[in-house]
Amino acid sequence: MTEQVSKVPSLRFPEFNGEWLIKRIGAVIDEYREKSSVNNQYEVLTSARAGLIRQKEYYENSRLTERDNLGFNVIPPNYVTYRSRSDDRRFYFNENMLGITGIISTYYPVFRFDGGANKFFVELFRKKRHYIGKFSVGTSQTVLSFNELKRIKLLIPTFEEQQKISDFLTVVDKRVEQLEEKRRYLTKYKKGAMQQIFSQQIRFKDDNGSPYPDWEEKRLGDMASFHRGKGLSKSAIKENGEFSCILYGQLFTIYGPVIKTVASRTDDNNATVGQKGDILMPSSDVTPQGLGKACALVKSDVLLSGDINIIRPANRYNSICLSYMFNHYSNRFIRLVTGTTVKHLYTKDLKGIRFELPASISEQQKIADFLTSIDDKIEQAASQLEHAKSFKKGLLQQMFV
Repeated sequence: MTEQVSKVPSLRFPEFNGEWLIKRIGAVIDEYREKSSVNNQYEVLTSARAGLIRQKEYYENSRLTERDNLGFNVIPPNYVTYRSRSDDRRFYFNENMLGITGIISTYYPVFRFDGGANKFFVELFRKKRHYIGKFSVGTSQTVLSFNELKRIKLLIPTFEEQQKISDFLTVVDKRVEQLEEKRRYLTKYKKGAMQQIFSQQIRFKDDNGSPYPDWEEKRLGDMASFHRGKGLSKSAIKENGEFSCILYGQLFTIYGPVIKTVASRTDDNNATVGQKGDILMPSSDVTPQGLGKACALVKSDVLLSGDINIIRPANRYNSICLSYMFNHYSNRFIRLVTGTTVKHLYTKDLKGIRFELPASISEQQKIADFLTSIDDKIEQAASQLEHAKSFKKGLLQQMFV
């Protein structure tokens, strides 16, 4: 028996009723065929999963955009495009919201909706991405031609309902953008604050308002003892295991400069036991960049897997402050990395690294508290952002057929 498809969304504005109508996409879109007549006639744009953006920003200046772009497709403001080739049958449709006319590769058809709301259709195509992808042809890389796109049939409401949905989702998107901007601002602010703190451009004062003593230079080997994690693999992780544990790969993917809560558990206690105040750093990776990451552990009795360098500071040093300092000066660790296919960072090589740091543990604590408070705000903004995105995803499931 063929499953009956509902033609009415489960969440709807009260002023609308009746079924959505099946229409070919070609009935509501018009292709725009203007080509650039000279090189660099307009700024080069690219359509990516994150949206339509300036190509120089997308590639972070690693690719020249001044190459021959004569004959590129012109995309005016509020027109829509997509990359017609895909490695996974997913096609991403984006509206030009940049407020400029741009040019884009001929692999990106340009069009507008005739009597339709751009925002509605971009969101509809996003929700129907897997369905639309089925119409692409090819093997390792599939192609969704503009003509094939026009032949696809979808359920579509009246223009008035399209516009109502578009206006509502625009409000939701503005909230998402505000939260993304907040997170970006806090991240940038933290980076600048760390630069000023660890270069001593700004200094904290003690509780009486008096200056702290001058900073002192120390070898890492004189500040801490060094240990290695051992044992444990992904297969040892148990949801309700007896012991808290950290795998070295999680230092890259889960944890930041301060580990307040431990995500995994195990019943296998054949591992190194971490102590509160330990600073954890991965000791191997396929690229050197990740080996400069430090995470301060603020819990005791946590099992630590192999491939983790454990730096255990003496009592006169605040491990959270040191963790932020190590991350700020990550290049000092990365330059010690050895190896070809697999990169390694050995504890014996860490001992000679020198740092200037506060002589007073009280000043170290103030630095730790200040930077932790910024990270807390970043985490809060990130959590709010994920909630807003989940809220929108739920709306798309209910407001579209």
